[in-house]
Amino acid sequence: IQGTIELVNRRYEEMFGYNENTMNGLNVIDLTHVEDRVITEQNIKEIISGNKNSIIQEKRYNKKDGALFWGQVAISAISNKAGKVINIISVVIDISDKKEALDEIKRSEERYRLIANNTTDIIYTYDENWNKIYISPSVQKVRGFTPDEAIELSIYEDFTPESVKKAKEVIRKSKEDSININDTFSVIVQLEQYC
Repeated sequence: IQGTIELVNRRYEEMFGYNENTMNGLNVIDLTHVEDRVITEQNIKEIISGNKNSIIQEKRYNKKDGALFWGQVAISAISNKAGKVINIISVVIDISDKKEALDEIKRSEERYRLIANNTTDIIYTYDENWNKIYISPSVQKVRGFTPDEAIELSIYEDFTPESVKKAKEVIRKSKEDSININDTFSVIVQLEQYC
């Protein structure tokens, strides 16, 4: 048991870009991106030695044409009656779209953070119970509080009563208009705050 492929299903072949019955005899290390090979070899050794019965790993794979894709692989040992590992079974799921979406979220958060940290307006982020999650550094220039100090203030210490009423009404209306009660949404509202 050294990672040699003995049998794959049709979906596995399609995912890697191989024709039917052409993957048998290949080694999983050869299908693994060069930067992920060491950890893959270590995981195989952990399974073969019996130290672990199963492992789940996200890693990059090489398709037959050289293209890369991200996969989540679950590797499990198949043991005989004596407990000796006689084979390994693995299931690979293509998670390329998931990884791309997470990367886009990260890039978006970085852009948002850049804007929020450099604007002269104060940006507040609240949870559903009106607890502040984030406040931009500009609060120090505008109100004289550090972000750590300002985050401790209640909404009633930040905004005029009319603005609090307006904000709560906008949020209530947004929740009513939401298709799913568990939806996450953002609302931008201009409010009057205390100096």
